Amino acid sequence: MLKEIKTAENASKPQSLPEYYIITEGQTEKWYLIHLKNAGKIKFTFPEPKSVDGGDYLSKMKKEIDKISAMPRKKIICIFDVDKFNNSQTLFGEYLKFMAQYNQSGINIYNNMPSIEYWFLLHYFKKTITKFYTKNELLNELTKHSPFKNKSEQALKSEAFLSSVNWFNELCGKDFKNLTTAIKNAKNNHSITSHKRMDKVSSPTDCDVSYSDMYKLFEINNNSSDKKNSSDKKNRNVL
Repeated sequence: MLKEIKTAENASKPQSLPEYYIITEGQTEKWYLIHLKNAGKIKFTFPEPKSVDGGDYLSKMKKEIDKISAMPRKKIICIFDVDKFNNSQTLFGEYLKFMAQYNQSGINIYNNMPSIEYWFLLHYFKKTITKFYTKNELLNELTKHSPFKNKSEQALKSEAFLSSVNWFNELCGKDFKNLTTAIKNAKNNHSITSHKRMDKVSSPTDCDVSYSDMYKLFEINNNSSDKKNSSDKKNRNVL
């Protein structure tokens, strides 16, 4: 009977809504975010990210955005690579339309050029780099570093590799020092490359730098913490 009463009480309590919904291009981004959340490095709340698994991912993301927009809480983060738009004027045009439609409507769009692996590479450099990497050049450079060392692209994108937290822990380093380095590098990179980003140039080939917006996840963290501290202070004053 007591168990039934507790169950009924829990059912009657209003369920808290997530602060954000996250849509990712692929499984790498999804698992990275899951590990970040489990490690307590992301402070805002979100359900398991929705991966659209590549392909025509802009169209797939549009469908997911439409679904989420009907929900009570509809703050959205989209994370995807932009290297494919660098090689086609047609795809570049589709990308610009996507950015114009959604970036200005309050949706947080975080891009990686050429791919999320560039964000991982930033964990290992002690100085800011803006060099333009092709996807193959980037993988060749990244696989010089553990936990990615000597691994094929197929192995790096496998569920067996990504779902394990071991690679994430090694990437971030002791006391998350490598992660701190990556955030600093990405911020510095942005101040240098902002005018050459894919969403800023008039022709796709004018984008000749690599960059990552992943550091912005931690800026949301700071905003969430500020709001929580402000709310806690108000509550204390009321008491």
